[in-house]
Amino acid sequence: MDLLIDPAADSLWESVGTEETAHGTREKQPRTAAEWQKVAQHAQALVLGAKRLQTPGFPVGANAHSKLADADTPGTRTAAQIRVDIDADPARFRAAAIRLEEAANHALTASRTHNAAGVLTAGAELDAACEACHAAYWYPRTPPQHLPSPAEFAAQSTRH
Repeated sequence: MDLLIDPAADSLWESVGTEETAHGTREKQPRTAAEWQKVAQHAQALVLGAKRLQTPGFPVGANAHSKLADADTPGTRTAAQIRVDIDADPARFRAAAIRLEEAANHALTASRTHNAAGVLTAGAELDAACEACHAAYWYPRTPPQHLPSPAEFAAQSTRH
């Protein structure tokens, strides 16, 4: 994840979007064939990474001895804990990897056709696939916090 999927996803997300600068709004997207090729390469890396995740027994960390990102955050699950969950229901994990592959394929198609809006949409699909899997396997297993209603929030914010 850290060596292939994460960098490729970050590059894809950074390739298209809207930036607010001191000089106004700038629409960011690839402009040249070479820039579009680079986006396609990142999307292809995501497809490859998603396929690797579908391999039974594929390691969840960079290697068996490395710490996962955010390992120092209280409650973050270890590679060993994640492996137990994956092994308990490999079909569920494979479905998550397939969802990632589908989003990556959408990004690949959009990049090959120079479709910035398609890359943006695929980026949102990719983010949803990543977050769903991380929530299921990686993020701390803590009870959801109470979200105050708008009235409760307003009352709390005026007290401070």
